[in-house]
Amino acid sequence: MLRIQKRAQEELQRNLEIDEQETKLVAKGLVEKYETPEGMADPVKTMPPTFYEESKDLPDFFKSDKDLDKIFDGLEKDEAAARKMGVMRIEEFELIKANMAQQQMERDTKVSGWAHITSHIRTQTNIFIRS
Repeated sequence: MLRIQKRAQEELQRNLEIDEQETKLVAKGLVEKYETPEGMADPVKTMPPTFYEESKDLPDFFKSDKDLDKIFDGLEKDEAAARKMGVMRIEEFELIKANMAQQQMERDTKVSGWAHITSHIRTQTNIFIRS
């Protein structure tokens, strides 16, 4: 499956390069612009292939499947958790939950930033000590 996806990406890239070269040839006047016959749709330019990786810091809601049964089960669990917290309205609970998720993302971002800074400092210190 991975090989098929890679080949599809390569094919998209080749089609994009062909479209770009064709545009350059037409701009230089070496080739006439293709005129579509009447009643036919104009050719569509190929979009560049995009490489998408799911972000690791997205809340679980965005990563979950959109299966209605699972969503309703999750809502029932949220309602039970809201009752335990003493929150009567589900809107308030959602606001609290979103606030907690935002704070957790901020903490994770700070931690990853500090990890990057400390590794950079260690590298620089090792270079300084060795020289």
